[in-house]
Amino acid sequence: MKITVLALVCIVLLLPQVFAQRSGSITALSVIDENETRGGLATVHLEIRPGTGAVYIESYPLTKLDTQLATREAKEIACARSTTDCTQYDFFYLIDVGASLIGGPSAGGATTVLTYAVLEGLPLDNHTAMTGSIMSGGLIGPVGGVRAKVDAAAREGFTQVLIPRWEGNASNLSGRTDIQVTPITSLDEAIQAFTGTPPHTYDNVTPPSGYTDAMQQVSASLCEHATILLRSLEKGNSTNSSTQALTYGRAAAERGAYYTSASQCFSSALISQRALLADADEQTRENVLKQVSRDLHRLDDAVQEQSPQTIADLEVQLIVTERLADVEAELITLQKDPSADTIAYMAERMETASAWYSVYGRVESRPLDITEERLLISCRRKLEEAQERVNYLIYLFPGFTGNLEQNLQQALESAQQGKSTLCLLQAAQTKAEASALVTALYVPEEYLSQVVQAKLDASERQLSAQAERDVFPILGYSYREYSEELLLREPYSASLYAEYSLELGNLDIYFPPKKPIWRIDTILLGTLLIGIAIGSVLTSIAFVVWRERHQPKKVPIARNLPGKKR
Repeated sequence: MKITVLALVCIVLLLPQVFAQRSGSITALSVIDENETRGGLATVHLEIRPGTGAVYIESYPLTKLDTQLATREAKEIACARSTTDCTQYDFFYLIDVGASLIGGPSAGGATTVLTYAVLEGLPLDNHTAMTGSIMSGGLIGPVGGVRAKVDAAAREGFTQVLIPRWEGNASNLSGRTDIQVTPITSLDEAIQAFTGTPPHTYDNVTPPSGYTDAMQQVSASLCEHATILLRSLEKGNSTNSSTQALTYGRAAAERGAYYTSASQCFSSALISQRALLADADEQTRENVLKQVSRDLHRLDDAVQEQSPQTIADLEVQLIVTERLADVEAELITLQKDPSADTIAYMAERMETASAWYSVYGRVESRPLDITEERLLISCRRKLEEAQERVNYLIYLFPGFTGNLEQNLQQALESAQQGKSTLCLLQAAQTKAEASALVTALYVPEEYLSQVVQAKLDASERQLSAQAERDVFPILGYSYREYSEELLLREPYSASLYAEYSLELGNLDIYFPPKKPIWRIDTILLGTLLIGIAIGSVLTSIAFVVWRERHQPKKVPIARNLPGKKR
């Protein structure tokens, strides 16, 4: 009997682990020939179990590398959106398709929806199928063979199919009568179609007054500096270019676009400084270089003494550290090429570093636990994310990576040198640059502006979510502003800065609040309650069985019965 009771106790203890597993399936669409003329169905199944955030992918038949990379990307995007802490679970994906070999990222969107639904415990509509890749910001990207995939969904009896809005024939497909074809832009739309859950609505982002005041001062400082340099120039081509940039910078300041203003005034000052130093004598250049060296050491010491307590201060430290690293790198270049252009760049980079440092401590934001250990962890995690994104780009478009692999190496070297802050920024920038390249190479040019606008909308939602948590990512907000300013005239540059905004707009995920805020994991809470309920029932049953077997039986007592005496 003791063994029986012990077994029941073990079952009760193991029940939460068993019920902590969550699973679900979704139908994605594929093509089953190289010419993309025959469509088929792919079933993606996911089970999550308590673990450490690992991803396991099994497929029948085999998958190509891009499908595996897209699956990992889907998991990351879903986790960023979910309220569940994904570092506490392992993810087991099974992809089953009728084709001989699964390839391409076209199941990425459906896999992201599935992952989010399983994490949040949402049921999925099994009459809906989907095709579309998943892009940064939760956008649903274009894929091939859409018509063949829609035909396959209709043939198999699905009532609705979701396709990327960026497809050239999306409007034609939407008119079909045998199946509802719904073009979508974002993950929010896909989740609503599959689960009926509308997206969370956010208020427009209003920057804290401290940010506005500080950035107005940065803009004014850099524009005044550019004005002084411009006045020292003689009339010429450089004067015209410098004047144009300065004029644009002042106009941006009047619109309240202070980051854009600061950027344009930096460009104006750099043009003027290069022209001035090109005509200067050697002694003047040497004096400028000595001043840059003094400012570099002074500001570097000041930054090292700071311990950021908020995301706002951390991001100020990121941008100042980046500029100081640029100046240090140019000092090495200067030994090989002591040109006026190099000295001018160093001088103006230092000017912007000093201007940005004045923002430190002026923007209110929730205190977070930003320690050296957490900075190192965030650096390593961001490096892993960037490496996966670069690998994805290499697989899809070999030969189009530019300097991305070199940038990754620089971030790794920063980590090895103990420069975790610089590593975090370099890794985030590399990941953003890889995403921008994927967008440029993957999205048809006629849709580029729409895609960038959709990413800006995603950035807006991300910043709004941050504001609800009393967190203000200065760089995320500033880069979004600059992207908006660039969108009409330079959409490819706008795409890059939109990616920067997305990458640097949620760094708080790596740093918990300084004051502990209890957050209940709904999955664990539910399984715990189920375990307690079942355990209570089993314990009660065990007790009844034990009592029946061990309680002495009562001996009936003879009593005088009414009637005649015997």
